[in-house]
Amino acid sequence: MSSLELKAVSKHFGEAAAVSAVDLSIPAGSRAVIVGPSGSGKTTLLRLIAGFQFPNQGRVCLGGQVIAEGAAGVPAHGRSIGYVPQDGALFPIWMWPATSALR
Repeated sequence: MSSLELKAVSKHFGEAAAVSAVDLSIPAGSRAVIVGPSGSGKTTLLRLIAGFQFPNQGRVCLGGQVIAEGAAGVPAHGRSIGYVPQDGALFPIWMWPATSALR
């Protein structure tokens, strides 16, 4: 596993800041957990790392190489990073409240 570094990474959607000036350093071979309340930017941060979105500001580095800087960078398919969205996002039709009436 390669090291991962985020330097002053920010992502805005209109006026709303989903991620603001995040600095993160995860050494090669280690593991990290991103924890926070709903709406705190966890998924946005993971999407920025995976390459599904690009930061408005800041830099994402993997193994010492810059993979995103501002709105430019290596697309998701070129990063060799796996990403599995939270439950329900893969197959929303299987969500309990929506499908319980079908049984």
